[in-house]
Amino acid sequence: MLDVRDLPITEAVYTFTDSSGTVTHIAASTLLKGLQDARGGQGWPVTLCHMAPSLVDALKRGDLGVEPAHALRLPSEALEAPGIIGEWGDAHISIDGAHRLWRRWQRGDTDFPAYVVPEALWREFCIEGIGGSHAQWQRWNKTAQVRTPEMEALLKLLGAR
Repeated sequence: MLDVRDLPITEAVYTFTDSSGTVTHIAASTLLKGLQDARGGQGWPVTLCHMAPSLVDALKRGDLGVEPAHALRLPSEALEAPGIIGEWGDAHISIDGAHRLWRRWQRGDTDFPAYVVPEALWREFCIEGIGGSHAQWQRWNKTAQVRTPEMEALLKLLGAR
């Protein structure tokens, strides 16, 4: 576990709430840097992943927290950067790159590059010290436009605008 106070102010944090209501925060920027530097600088292998029907359904429903306006502002060359997909039991979570993934889906792509990371590894990048109830995080994850006072405080701490 990482302490939020030890992370850079620019850290990108991925947050998800599981079916039991447990809120998990992952230091996505720090994880990405570790993946890029892995294996003596050769980096973690990038896998070309297929957009399964369940992923396409999640993209259609807006379950990944993508803000279309933000995704549409991404430069085309950014879409080639690999995202981070975390293995989670029999499922997967999109830790980094959801906006790039959404844009690729919008242009008709059926696959995307990603670092596929086992749960034991991404769990090492979980963050402690971030508050917020299940209801607050679920509200944030589903609407992205709604900011609670707790979310504003967290965004200020992380240096976001």
